[in-house]
Formats: sequence, structure tokens, C-alpha cells
Amino acid sequence: MSDKLAFSVSGVTRKRDGFLEDPNYDHKIGRLDRRAERVKLLYTPTENFEATLSAFAMQDYSEPGVGVPLQVSSGVVDPHATGFGRDLTSSEIFGPMGQNLGNQEAAFNATWSLSPALKLNSITGYGDLRIHSTGSILWLTAAAQRTGNGQLNIGAGGDGRTKDTFFSQEFNATYTTDLIKAVGGLYYFNEKGEAFTYLGGTPNNQWRKTKAYAAFAQGTLEVGHGVGLTAGLRATKEDADFMQSYYTLVSFTQSLSDSFSGVTPKLGVDWQITPDVLTYVSWTKGFKSGGINPVPPNANTGVPGVIGSPQPYGPEKVDSYEIGTKFETPDRRVRLNMALFDAEYHGLQLPVFFPGTSTSYTSNASGASIYGIELEPTWQVVHSLQIYGNLAYNHGKYTQAFICSGANTTFRDCSGNKIKGLIPGKEVVGLAYSPQLPIPGELRLLGQVTHTGHYYNNVANEGPLVQTYPVSLYDASIDWSDPTDHWRVSLEGKNLANKHYVLAGLQLASPAIPAVTGYINDPRVIVVRARVKF
Repeated sequence: MSDKLAFSVSGVTRKRDGFLEDPNYDHKIGRLDRRAERVKLLYTPTENFEATLSAFAMQDYSEPGVGVPLQVSSGVVDPHATGFGRDLTSSEIFGPMGQNLGNQEAAFNATWSLSPALKLNSITGYGDLRIHSTGSILWLTAAAQRTGNGQLNIGAGGDGRTKDTFFSQEFNATYTTDLIKAVGGLYYFNEKGEAFTYLGGTPNNQWRKTKAYAAFAQGTLEVGHGVGLTAGLRATKEDADFMQSYYTLVSFTQSLSDSFSGVTPKLGVDWQITPDVLTYVSWTKGFKSGGINPVPPNANTGVPGVIGSPQPYGPEKVDSYEIGTKFETPDRRVRLNMALFDAEYHGLQLPVFFPGTSTSYTSNASGASIYGIELEPTWQVVHSLQIYGNLAYNHGKYTQAFICSGANTTFRDCSGNKIKGLIPGKEVVGLAYSPQLPIPGELRLLGQVTHTGHYYNNVANEGPLVQTYPVSLYDASIDWSDPTDHWRVSLEGKNLANKHYVLAGLQLASPAIPAVTGYINDPRVIVVRARVKF
């Protein structure tokens, strides 16, 4: 707009049909309908000051994701739920449903350069999120079921509204010279949330407030001979307030307040042994805030005469260790990044049960240990051909005793089990090839193979249907750009073998037959993409 003022406007819209067929309706489940807009204003009145004001909005009218029944409980009639043999491209867990999501955010960032080395920064944020969910769902594994004569029992449906607003403010200072790089600052966060459920469960209203404060500082000192020493510290305090009103069950509002705090240091050493070899080692403490469980008054607490009420859980903490190296040959044709890591969790936040009941809530149930290695090799074979990879191997288990439910509602100690959702091994190998052809512009061919190992989708490590088994996926694309790089067209294919598998799963324990719902990966997707720059 001028030499001191500039603006940017962008937007995106995405629409597609769902991936799952519905045997009861002429409808594909999982429709995507999403759009977003953003505007930014940049103001640079002097060489020492810069300010950016940005606003963002998103609207999402997509259908909520649904699962595929793999196994149903005793008494439920569903001829489609045949376990490993069922069709994973359709789902009968569906009824008319909808979700309207609106999200608006704004940010104001300002930077003052007091000297070539010292800068002061202000980062201000605001957000407003609103969700309205409605619909009737044929939830065969949990609520609405088929009767013995095959008729559908359609539940009363659901209607819920959620509102969340936040404000954040950070002030920090950065100092950068050849000898030292440092940052320090203060952070404040204020969030308010409301949730109202009218149908689809016991009617209730919930309110929560969160205020968080933090002070932080970190610096790296170059001590000579390519060695840098890093030290940092962050102190965090969070205050949480929660209220719930189950007005059809009790005549009063239940509330609970709690505070959480933590101090998280960081120490590290990096050594640039040669211009082509860097090594480093670091230790960091992490802090994940605690929270408050909404527990309905009619929940079974295991104590006669004691009604359900909000329950707190504490912070989750971790000690994280990492050692690694980054290597590159002098001709820049071969690169290898390698990292070894170990994370020791304390107070791991997991679902547990009130003693002697099947009522679960989040608690600091256990500890956990995860260690592994990650390798990222890249080989520029010739100017037109690059081969790359990513290899990640993890081992993780729960390390402290806690009680979890097996598939048949038997309760037992699950310490020593593998961590839910942790992928033990993942390998990615790909290539990018730019053939020299007698055509204008540049043509690129890309191909990639991704292999993912077996992992569990529940802490009990039980139930063959709820596990995710090893799978290999194949992706490829053809990309062309004109000589000026103003135009680019690509044909992209994901999951070319069109494999269908359980990406995640939910198992509802039962003394007779546990119900299992699988959430399926995306099928083969072909995309034609065009881009123009002007």
C-alpha cells in the first residue's frame, strides 16, 4: 500500500463427499465442508519498529467422524459386524447429524529493535470458538440398537453447544551476538469455556475458567572451539475453576477450584566438531497442567450415599533426554541426522475407575518410560535424483501400578503394558526425480513408501479387533512447473493400493462379548492441483 504499510488477504475452501457408504441411507458418511479466511496488516513506520495485526476466521460444517462396528454386544443384531471379515468401506452407525463450528482469532505482534543485538517483542492473542452439534445417531455398539426382529432403534438424538474464548499476552526480549543468544519474558493466559447439553445425554451445563502465568528465560553461550552451552528455566502457575449443573438430578451447582504449578529447566551442550558434523546432548523437564473431571451426580462412586462430583487430577511431568548428531559430507550430497531419546513420565494422566465400579475419570494413574532412535538419511545421488528416508523406533511401557479394565470387565494391574497409541516402528523411504526432458519447465516425479508397525489402541493391550496391525502405504505424484515458476500443476495419489485398516479403535468392555468400533483410514485419494503466482 506504501513503503510503510502492506496487507495480505487469503482464503481457502474445501468440500468433498464422505468415504464411508451407509447401507441404510443413500448417503456417504463423513462429508467435509470447511472454509477459512485470513487478513494481515503490516506496519513499519521506522527501521526499528514493526507491527503486524492479523485476523483469522474458520467455518466448519463437516459431518462428525463415525466408526465402523467390528463387533457388537450380546443382544445387538448387526449382520454387518463380522469382525475381521467385515467391509471396512461402509458403516451402519449413522443417522441425520450435523456440526457447526465457528472460530475467530486475532493477533497483534510488535517488535522494537533497541540495538542490532537487543529486541523487545509483544505478542497479543484473542480467540473465540463456538460449536453446535445436533443429530440422531444409530449407535449400534453403545446406545441405539437393532431389536431381535431387525428393526432400528433410533435414539432421541443430541443437541449440544460449546463456547470458548481466550486472551493471551506475552512480553519477551531477545539478545543475539556471536557470543550469546538469549531470550526471556513473561506470559499470561486467560480462558473461559461453557458447554450446554440438552439432548443425547443427561441435560447439564458446565463452566470453566483458567488463568495461567509464566516466566521464562533461556540462553546459549558460545565458549569456543565450536562448543555452545544452553541453559533455560520456565516457571508456570495455573488456576482452574469448574462448575457443573445437572439440573434434572440435583437442585444445586457443584464446583471445584484447583491450582497447578511447575518449574521446568533445560540444559544442553552442542559441539560443531567440523563444519560438516554437529553433535548435541540435552536434558529438559516438561510440565503438562492438571485439570478437573466433570463427574455426573448419578455416577457410581463406589461409596454408598456419595453422589458424583467434580474430581481433580494433578500435573503430568516428564524428564526428557536426547543425544544426537547431524552429519553432511563436504560435497553436500549425503546427509544423516540421528537422535537417541529417553522420556520418563511421572503422574501420567490416564483414565481410572472409582473402586469397585465401571465409572472412569482421569487421574495421575501411572508413570511411563519411552525410549528410541530416529534416523533421517538423505542422498543426492545425482543432480536430478534424491533418495530420502525416515526411520523411527520406539519402546514404551507403563512403569507404575494402576488398575484398568480388560475386555471382559475384569480389573487388573496394567503396569508393564505397552503404551496406548505408541507406534513401535515406522519407516519411510522416498525419492524425488527430475528427468531432463525436451520440454519447457521442470518435471518432478515423487514416490514414497510408509510402513507402520503394530500398536495397541487401549491401555489394557487386549482385544484383537481393537489393535492396529502392520501396514505399508504407497504415495506418488507428478509435478510440472513452467520455466518462470508462475504455473505449477500436479497429479497426486495417496494410498495407491487402496488399503483399508483400523487406524484407531474403541472397545466397550462386556462380560459376554465386548463391543468394538474401528475408525478407518482414508482410502485411495487422487488429487489434481493447480497453482498460479502473480
